[in-house]
Amino acid sequence: MKKHLFIICFLGLSSFCQAQTDVHLNIVNLLFFEASGSIEKGLNKNISVGGFAGYFYGLPHGAEGPFFLSNNGGENKYFHIGPEVKFYVYPDGSLNRFFVGAYARYTNGKATSPDNYGGEISSRYNKGSMGLSLGSKWVTKSNIIFGFFGGIDRNFVSNYNNERYLGTSPADGDDEYFGYRIGAHIGYRFGNKSTDK
Repeated sequence: MKKHLFIICFLGLSSFCQAQTDVHLNIVNLLFFEASGSIEKGLNKNISVGGFAGYFYGLPHGAEGPFFLSNNGGENKYFHIGPEVKFYVYPDGSLNRFFVGAYARYTNGKATSPDNYGGEISSRYNKGSMGLSLGSKWVTKSNIIFGFFGGIDRNFVSNYNNERYLGTSPADGDDEYFGYRIGAHIGYRFGNKSTDK
C-alpha cells in the first residue's frame, strides 16, 4: 500500500513540474538569520500561485553588532508558512521581471526580551497575517532564476501565551501587529524553457 501511495505521489509531482514551476532558495537571509524557500507555478504568462516556508533562527542570544545585526539582548525564533499569488506586470514571455503579490502567513514562535527589572521575559506566540509583496525576477536561458523581493503584512490574529511580554519593548523584531518579508533568491525553473533573450 505504501509503495502504491509513493508512486501516485511521484506521478502527481512529475505532472506538476511539467508545467512552468519555479523553486527558489532565499540566499541572503540564509547567511544571517533565516532559512527559507518558495515554490511557484504559472497559471498564465502574468499570474502565478505558490507558497513559501521558512525558519527564522536569528543571531545567537546576546549577540551585538552594527544596525540590524544586533539583537539588543532579545531573541526571536519562529517558523512561518503561507500561500502567495503574484502578478507579473510586463513579463518577457514567461513569469519574470517586476511583480506585485498578495500573501497570507501563519507564524509560530517564541520571543524573549529584556524586562524592566534587569531580567528577561518571554512568550510563545501564533500569528495569522495578510500582506502585499513587490519584487523582480530574472530567468536565464538555462532556467536559473535570480531575483529579490520584499513584503509587509498586518496581523489579523496575534495570540501570545504570556501577555506581560507585550508590555516590554520587543528586542529582536517581534511585533504584535506587523511583519515583513525580505530577501534575494536563486532557483531553478522546471518545465517550460525560458524565452528570455
